[in-house]
Amino acid sequence: MRIFQRGLMITIERVKSYTEVSQQNTTLLSQNYKKDPLKNYTQQIQNLFEKTKNSVKSLYSKFVIIWDIEPEIDYTIAFARTLAKNISASYFNGVLAELKIVFIDKIQKNNLQSLYRSQFSLIPAAGGLVYNDRKETLLIYRKNKWDLPKGKIEAHEPTNECAIREVCEETGIKEVQIIEKLATTYHEYMLNDKPILKKTEWFLMKSDYQGAFEPQLIEDITEVTWKFLSYTQIEELETYPLIKYVLKKGLKRIM
Repeated sequence: MRIFQRGLMITIERVKSYTEVSQQNTTLLSQNYKKDPLKNYTQQIQNLFEKTKNSVKSLYSKFVIIWDIEPEIDYTIAFARTLAKNISASYFNGVLAELKIVFIDKIQKNNLQSLYRSQFSLIPAAGGLVYNDRKETLLIYRKNKWDLPKGKIEAHEPTNECAIREVCEETGIKEVQIIEKLATTYHEYMLNDKPILKKTEWFLMKSDYQGAFEPQLIEDITEVTWKFLSYTQIEELETYPLIKYVLKKGLKRIM
């Protein structure tokens, strides 16, 4: 399917595998696709549309975007119509001449993950979800959100040692014991106009520490506290989605 819109050619393709897609000038965007029996895809399409806009920031004249979802044909057509109605060359800062969007029918996850991660500089990190005998969780407050202590792994530093070090440095807590590996998360951000992918290894930890906390101010941490959190309270907590994910996994182990 091809759409010519105000100087911008948009090509939409459906392919059977990742190997049919050229890697040149290619990026991968993730989107949680949900089947809708009423074919009401407006919000999902808008989310993809915004991700397209925010991702095409290069100086390429051509750009390929892969969505790792398996949409129904109605979804593909609806998305094409949205592009045709709203998009223009100026929407992408007048840089692009051609935009190709590829929906993959049968996703080869390993290849897609390799492509996705190749777009970023990978920074390994480690952190901890610490609980006590009262089943309270140790939280830090940083930049107007509740968070868990974590940080970058230093050269040749074992991941578990990094996790303990970061927990102690950011909170001032002592006597922390690792119980088990809890989760692995990835999140993206820009640093000096370069895309960064931070991979964080999370550990479930326990401590009976009852002393005073020492928030690491240089890391913008202004408060450290123990909090009892139920599933409902985790949902209502002013924090990041990935932190909620880690907190819920930890709560299953703690309880």
